[in-house]
Amino acid sequence: MIVQEAFLEEAFQGSPYRRPIVGYPDDFLGLGRREVEGFFKARYRPEKLTCAVVGEVDPEEVERLAMKYFGAWQPANRAVTPGLDRWLPVEGGELLEQTAPREVRMVLPAGPYLQEGYRRPPTSDPDSIVLDVISDVLNGGRSARFQKNLVEPGKALYSSLADTFPQGKLSNLFMVAGVPGKGYSTDDLAKLMRQELNAFSENGVEEKELARIKKKTRADLLSLLASNSTMANLLCSYHAKTGDFRNLFREPLRVDQVTSEVVKRVAQKVFNPSNRTSGHVLPP
Repeated sequence: MIVQEAFLEEAFQGSPYRRPIVGYPDDFLGLGRREVEGFFKARYRPEKLTCAVVGEVDPEEVERLAMKYFGAWQPANRAVTPGLDRWLPVEGGELLEQTAPREVRMVLPAGPYLQEGYRRPPTSDPDSIVLDVISDVLNGGRSARFQKNLVEPGKALYSSLADTFPQGKLSNLFMVAGVPGKGYSTDDLAKLMRQELNAFSENGVEEKELARIKKKTRADLLSLLASNSTMANLLCSYHAKTGDFRNLFREPLRVDQVTSEVVKRVAQKVFNPSNRTSGHVLPP
């Protein structure tokens, strides 16, 4: 938690994502019943709620019950939090300016460990689907590049990736992480992972990799249709983050439209050294 807090503070200067979800220890010292009630009344409002009903139901009956129990719940007329507009989705997918790499280094018994995040647009941006494709190429199974080029040769004991971190509503991070193998340092692993990312900027992606991911995307969507709870969760998530729940079903078509040149363009924009925040956990 110490490492993650320091990393978030460095990477998300001026963003709500800078704060831990539950806040800082000092926040609890001034927290009483009045503050909790005030927060609940201000934040738990109908305009902030997204609800999905999935299954064999009567839409008219669902609407009738919703109006009966929630119809009197009125939204608040609240403005955007000052400063938050800098992190909201913008036309063209522009990223907040970060003019130089940022870095956090800590010495802890848990080391060694490396994580690096690159500023990326929110999930509502058209380029987000391209970053999903890059994520699958790098870390989507045993045939992925991180596994073949880093883990299997012993350069990394472990590698992971989160194409949206910590959340996707606002501008966030494309995050890679790992534990260096025997004889390798976190700096060595950082160099190796950057080489893998730079390969997209220089060469795009191979057609056979694209074909595998396009097939996998369609299969994944079909498997999700088998679970009502999973489908309801995804419908809410896509509607809240992208503005339209239908984007869930449009995703296979959008992936089909991704080409190697598109991957190269997005990689050049996102995987820029000045756009990077690094976190190194070093052993004592």
